[in-house]
Amino acid sequence: MLASSHVWCSAAVALRPRATSSQQLQTLSQWGRALSAKRRQAIFTERCTGHNIAPCCLCGEPIHRHEDRWIIEHKRALALLGPDLNANCAPAHFKCGEVKTHTQDLPRIRKAKRQQARHEGTKKPARGFEAPAGVVFDWKLRRYVQRPTASQP
Repeated sequence: MLASSHVWCSAAVALRPRATSSQQLQTLSQWGRALSAKRRQAIFTERCTGHNIAPCCLCGEPIHRHEDRWIIEHKRALALLGPDLNANCAPAHFKCGEVKTHTQDLPRIRKAKRQQARHEGTKKPARGFEAPAGVVFDWKLRRYVQRPTASQP
């Protein structure tokens, strides 16, 4: 089900419905403060090619400041250590931003978190060989042998 019936660009796909205010507040509390309206409009103005028109940074189609639903998209996601600077931000259609977030950013973020967990040693290996109790590896024989007891020489 599409979030709205109007197709903004060719990148429209089925997305989850628009978040409610409680969901938005929960998201804002997780990720920090929202972008201020002044900064949002300044970024749009920097990218303007005509009167209140700027190209979408993802699909290239024009965004009308007051008519279209648009967001400020971070070209390199903040979770992937992208800088929170105006040079890393650009206007994008809401749907284009959702598509990029769900198809590119989130999988990369998940992969980076998995890599970090493996690097820090907090993730247990999915499989591995544990020698049974009472068995040791004999490097001369290159195989596992029964552990010698105290009575055996």
